[in-house]
Amino acid sequence: MSNSPETIDSDEAREIAKKFLEQHHNVSDVHAILEGHTWKVMAKVGLPNLRMKTVLVDAESGKILSWK
Repeated sequence: MSNSPETIDSDEAREIAKKFLEQHHNVSDVHAILEGHTWKVMAKVGLPNLRMKTVLVDAESGKILSWK
């Protein structure tokens, strides 16, 4: 039996970040990397000038911790 809490997977983390960013941007090319207990989700946003945005998602709760 494991005592570790359930964590969200990369698909869920990408979807959380994408929905968040889509409130104000066109979003494409979304990638996620697990760093400890935090998903670092990177996405290209904007048209025609693409920029990279990063959203940090808690791997246990799925809450957005920060973005830039």
